Order: sequence, then C-alpha cells, then structure tokens
Amino acid sequence: MGRAVTVLLLVLALILAGVELVTRLGFDRISRLQRRMREERRQALRISSNPGRPTILVAGNSLVEAAIDVPMLRQALGPSTDIHRYIVEQTTYFDWYYGLRRMFREGMRPAYVLIGFPASNLNSSAIRGDYSAYYLFDARGVIDYARAQRLDLTTSSSLLFAHYSSFYATRAEIRAFLMGKTFPAYGAALHNLTVRPAPPDTEEHVAWLATPRLRALDELTRGYGAKLIFVVIPTGQPGEQGIVTAGKNSGTAALLPLPTGTLNASDFADGFHLNARGRAIFTKALAGELETHLGVRSRWANP
Repeated sequence: MGRAVTVLLLVLALILAGVELVTRLGFDRISRLQRRMREERRQALRISSNPGRPTILVAGNSLVEAAIDVPMLRQALGPSTDIHRYIVEQTTYFDWYYGLRRMFREGMRPAYVLIGFPASNLNSSAIRGDYSAYYLFDARGVIDYARAQRLDLTTSSSLLFAHYSSFYATRAEIRAFLMGKTFPAYGAALHNLTVRPAPPDTEEHVAWLATPRLRALDELTRGYGAKLIFVVIPTGQPGEQGIVTAGKNSGTAALLPLPTGTLNASDFADGFHLNARGRAIFTKALAGELETHLGVRSRWANP
C-alpha cells in the first residue's frame, strides 16, 4: 500500500512537472498576446541610459495601448529619442510599481518612464492577481505587496506560489485563450478588457489618494536614475484634475494632454478606449507636451 502511494505521488509529480514545462515553453509562443508582451518586456530590459539620445519606456495597460500610437510618437519626436513600449492588459498602479521595481533591479535603465492611467486605475489597490505575481513581481515584491495590503495567508501564499509556477499563474489566461480560439468574439472582448472605473469621486479625494502613489513611483524611478512622466489617459471619467493636483503636490510631472471635453464620443471605441482617430489626436497632443520635459522639438510643433 505504501509503495503504491509513493508511485502515485511520483506519477502526479511528473505530470505536474510536465504541465509546468509545457506551459513555460509553449504558452508564451502560442498566444499572440503573450508573445507580444514577452517580446516587449525583453526589449524593455535591454534599455540602457544614453545621454545623447534619451530612452523612454512607455508603460501601462490597454488604455495606454489604445491612446498612444508609439510609431507616431517616434515620428513626431524624431531620432533624438529612443522609445520602447511595454503594455500589460488589466493592470493598475501596484502591478506597475512592483513590476517596474523588478525590471530596474534586473538592469533596465531608461532615462524616462512614461506611464499612464485614469484616476480609477491609479488609485486602485487591486492587481492582476496570479498573473502579475509571475510576470511582473519578483518574490520580494509579492511579499511587500501582501504585507502592505494586509492580505490573508491563503491569498498571500497563492500569489507566492504563482510567482514560481507559470501554469498556476496563467491558468486563467490559458482558459481564456482556449475560449478565444473556440469563441472568437469572446477573445476580442477579452483583449479590450481593463479595470473599469470606480464610481465618480471628487477631485480633492482623487488628489489625496494619488499624491503618495505618484511620489512613491517618482522616488522609485529616480532611485535608478530615471525620470517619471505620468500621463492622464482620457476615458471621459472624472479625476483628471485631481491627478494634476497630485502631481504638483508630489513634485511629479503629471501631464494632461487632452482634458475631458476635448474629445467626442466618436473618438472612443467603446466609451472607454480611444479608437484610431482619438489615438491620433491624443498622440499629437502628447508629443507637444513632451517637448518641455525631454528638451526636444516635436516635428508637429508650431514654428
């Protein structure tokens, strides 16, 4: 009986090891979305400081992807800057705080980190769960986040286990990938998914919540020789002026290229993400704002 149990445990261990190996070797290659994120992260980690040509990392969730046309931004700012992108869908503030911290520790050295959220994402305490624990956080980040949020032992241990297991961390994504292949409409909807805004808040409360978070993000980037540029992504939701105020309070560059009311409903694909026309308008406005912070002249600037 004891021998049978031992054999069964060994078989189970081999199965789990096989599943883990297949996930690590296969999922990032099979899934187009995963393949894109993996490549963007790989390129971001290779960013090094270049005084003669400032390097910029554009980071954020699907709202940034929908709002900032990186090739268009490169064209606008010209060869004097070197712009890279790293987008991870369904992420918010803490995903990126600990994600950037890990990437800095692994050697990433941009001159600027340009990251953007609406107020609801900036002030959210949620993360993308097990996925972030594996792809964005290091082990220290998982522990620090669990302590800061006072997570229970079950949730904390689940995140820590996910950090070391690709299959455990991506099981929900694998299920969504299979569903997307079976039901394409589901996959298309999932691709545009991000954290939806919280109920309307006052600008004063947004500023109060966002100030320490922008300050912490700014201190993190400065600690590794980079400068933070926070960009308010247009969503038609309140909180924009609160973030601008938080930027002033924390000494952080918080840009508002297009205030609410500048864009029309026809500039949004789903009422939340910008469409191609809205993205072009926003990118042009952002390029103009970046002139001041980068010390370069946009090709679209007025003579």
